Amino acid sequence: MGKFVGRNLELALMDKTLIPPDKATRSRRVVLHGLGGIGKTQIAVEYANSRRKNFSAVFWISAKSEEVLKHMLAAFAERIPLQDVLDSSGQIIKSNDGLERAYTAVKEWLDLPDNHRWLIVFDNVDKHQPSGSGRDDTKIFDIRHHIPGQGNVIITTRSADLRRLGEDIEIENMSEEESLQILCNASGVHADEEGESHHLPALQHIHFVHI
Repeated sequence: MGKFVGRNLELALMDKTLIPPDKATRSRRVVLHGLGGIGKTQIAVEYANSRRKNFSAVFWISAKSEEVLKHMLAAFAERIPLQDVLDSSGQIIKSNDGLERAYTAVKEWLDLPDNHRWLIVFDNVDKHQPSGSGRDDTKIFDIRHHIPGQGNVIITTRSADLRRLGEDIEIENMSEEESLQILCNASGVHADEEGESHHLPALQHIHFVHI
């Protein structure tokens, strides 16, 4: 995996919400929204990895569908672990309602008093639709039903409609300098002490977007 480059402003803005001086706030949410492929997931990955020590646990959830989301959230019952929904081998009990019980148990654990120092990332929340909207699409779901009532939450989405769910950070194209650094890293070209590449004239013909 290549070295993460740039996005220092976005990471700092996330810190202000998720790692504030005031520790009294029990519920903190950041919404990273922007075009597909702009780098939302990469920013969330970098944040979770580089700030891991600030949280009691880090959970990553793919929210590309409600079914995948619930399966992944339920699976954390084995990691925590929550013995009431696990068999003797530490796996979720296989029964008609085993998965649902595990999902409910994890949600309840996330809302336990004094258990709000964890971080959970809901990645690719692009199928959200508020309940009661009248839209008849089985792939659409209301992400609000799955977000715990406390703790630290990052949502990545293409939908600007989710901005109201937390501190909104719009992810835009990277700066020319950041894009140039990625190209230098990928091509093996080294920048000089002033941070400029000797191949800059050729590279400047490229339209700088996130890659």
